[in-house]
Amino acid sequence: MGSETRKARVMVVDDDPDCLAVVSAALKGCEVLALSDPDGLAGRAEAFAPDVLILDIQLKETDGFALCRDIKGRRATHAVPVVFLSGLISDEAFQSAFGAGGAVYVTKPIDPAELRRTVADLLRGRGTPESG
Repeated sequence: MGSETRKARVMVVDDDPDCLAVVSAALKGCEVLALSDPDGLAGRAEAFAPDVLILDIQLKETDGFALCRDIKGRRATHAVPVVFLSGLISDEAFQSAFGAGGAVYVTKPIDPAELRRTVADLLRGRGTPESG
C-alpha cells in the first residue's frame, strides 16, 4: 500500500513486426522491449534486465538457439527464463530449444491468452509481481 512496484520486464526478439505487435499487445501490463534485430542482444539484455526473454527461433542471420546459449552463458542473464516462439513443430526443434536452455516452447500463431499465462507462470516462478 503506497509502495510502488515495478512492472515485470519482458524482452521480445522477433524479426516479424506483426509478431512483435501481437506479443507487445498481449503483454501490455508489462514493460516490453520489442527488438526486431538481435544484434548485441546479450548487452541489451544485461542493460534492460528482463524478467522473461521471448525469442523467435528463425531469425535472419542467426537463430534463437544460439542467442539463448549466449544469454545462458552470462552471469548477469543466466537465470532469465527463455520462451521460444516458433512455427516449427518438430521433436528436433523442441529438443534444441530445451537443450539451449529454453524454459517454454510456444508455437505460432500466438494465442495471446496462452502467452499471458505462460509469462505469468514464469514470473511467479521468479517471485516477480505480475503486471496488468
